[in-house]
Amino acid sequence: MKKIYASIFAISLVSAGIAQSEKSAALNTMASQEITKYEKNPTLVKPNTSNLVEKGAVLWSDDFSTPANWTLSNTSIPALDWSFETDPAAIPVSALSPMGSATAANGYLFINSDGAVGNADNNGTPIVVTAQNATPIDLTGKPAVVLTFASNFRWWQEDRTVRVSGDNGSTWTDFEVSNGSGSPASGQNTNNPTMERFDISAVAGDSAQVLVQFVYNDNDMWGWYWAVDDVAIVEKDPYDISSTQYFATDITNDFEYAMVPLTQASPMSFGLDVENIGSNNQTGVGFSYDINDGSSSVSTGSAANTITLAPNTGIIDTVFETTTYTPAATGTYTYTLIATSDNPDSDMSNNEHQGVLEITNGVWSVDNGALDGSWSRLFDADSTAMFRVGNEFLVQNAGDSIWSIDVEIAASSMGVGEPFFVEIWKLDAGTGSYNQISTSQDHVLTANEVGQWVNVDFDNGIEITSGDQILAFAGHYGGSITQRISFARGGKGSSVRLALQDNSINGFIGKSAPPHVRLNLNRSSNNVGIEENTLTMELGQNFPNPFNGVTTISYTLTSNETIAIEVTDVTGKVIAVLNQGTKAAGSYTTTFDSSNLEAGVYFYTLSNGTSSTTKSMTITK
Repeated sequence: MKKIYASIFAISLVSAGIAQSEKSAALNTMASQEITKYEKNPTLVKPNTSNLVEKGAVLWSDDFSTPANWTLSNTSIPALDWSFETDPAAIPVSALSPMGSATAANGYLFINSDGAVGNADNNGTPIVVTAQNATPIDLTGKPAVVLTFASNFRWWQEDRTVRVSGDNGSTWTDFEVSNGSGSPASGQNTNNPTMERFDISAVAGDSAQVLVQFVYNDNDMWGWYWAVDDVAIVEKDPYDISSTQYFATDITNDFEYAMVPLTQASPMSFGLDVENIGSNNQTGVGFSYDINDGSSSVSTGSAANTITLAPNTGIIDTVFETTTYTPAATGTYTYTLIATSDNPDSDMSNNEHQGVLEITNGVWSVDNGALDGSWSRLFDADSTAMFRVGNEFLVQNAGDSIWSIDVEIAASSMGVGEPFFVEIWKLDAGTGSYNQISTSQDHVLTANEVGQWVNVDFDNGIEITSGDQILAFAGHYGGSITQRISFARGGKGSSVRLALQDNSINGFIGKSAPPHVRLNLNRSSNNVGIEENTLTMELGQNFPNPFNGVTTISYTLTSNETIAIEVTDVTGKVIAVLNQGTKAAGSYTTTFDSSNLEAGVYFYTLSNGTSSTTKSMTITK
């Protein structure tokens, strides 16, 4: 079994902050951290945010068409309360508007931090609101009950909680929808809507005075909003399982991709998270699968049905199937996973997931092309801090080289005329640290590239071999907000090992929208093309990089040349000239001492008077 390293980064960093103008996603907790959180706080019930259709009898419901059914309160400054919104288009995020709940036009519960006077894009304005049903609900004789409601929101760092009391408000149990540390949604956006479902049997089952309370707290930050509709309490069915999340790989030994080069194809393996949402034990829990290549089914089977799930526990178990079909040709493969058990299922509509894997001639991708905002960095005007964002890839087969990286530039980017770059980092399994092994020359963003995919090549192919764990980065330099370049993100992110590295963040993020940063293993993707570079000199990447003190610069000449190496800062100011004189064909190294320089990004250029080649380097202090 290969060991996947997902938390160690050999990069020295300085502090900065994430751009609020786009409310880019903050760090989501890793899945293991999330489990620990719930174990430490037993009153905090782990959420299930998959789309569910609850078949049980409806015991109570409300569609927010009658405001008098609810008691509102707030401690917002200035005062701001929930509203009963009847305009589905009031949702402030275009991707989630209009509100998609069944009865949105009749009214839905709505709080809009982003639109609050004095609060939009400004922190320090607390918005804390509650909405509670005015008349207690009688659930006498109904011991197994579930609370469901339609939820629509974009997350920043807000707490969203539904509280339930079985004794008319004397005691409460909190059921978390989102918290200041992370969103259960993939990325920042929910579905439109997500049907939230919480088993409240232990709190409200067989109780005569049940209260439900929706609580929103923006934590004095740049909160977005929360829309709630069609709340109901339903009776649980005896036998019902739900598949809450799927993995298009065995995530123990690999990462999840949307596109894989044919040369790196491996057996298509799957995982499925399954929860018992019925009232009785579920035995023999597993899943069936089908893989279709676009013309016919090429593989079917089932994962071992050996798991037993007890009811009312909130436990989600993962079933894996690791010996399935290996694609032998390029094309699009659609896979369908259906959760199964020994018992008849009351509602099969929440058992199925479907996904797509594209086998390509050379493109290797984590994202599936869907858009969900961007990753960006907002700098102070005089900052020279660097920002990188990327994805991980695990090499299955030897014989390939990385020739270029495709990056989608976000439509919100303002840095036309500013440079950005791509880089490859490789894991040193012995130390558990990533080291930079190649960086591109700077690519200057043009106006017609904003909102488009851009191909950035490397001077030479980067050879990879089986077992290599690779990070593919896109990055840009510091500057004012008008110099910012944002990178698009979005797509399935259930098992993404997102690598977000800037001057304050060091590590990996789980359950997040992947950046649109893709590897190219096909040499024709390289802008240099099949023909060899005609330059008579080749400049290597300095090592170590980043560095503090002295670094070594290597270069190779194919003929006799009189050369010099010039070091400049990001403004183009010449910092140093390393005169090398006349050299015969061959490989050489020289050193550069940064002791008298500030931390930041610098450039070094090898020139023979008629042509030149440039690379960037990073100085840390």
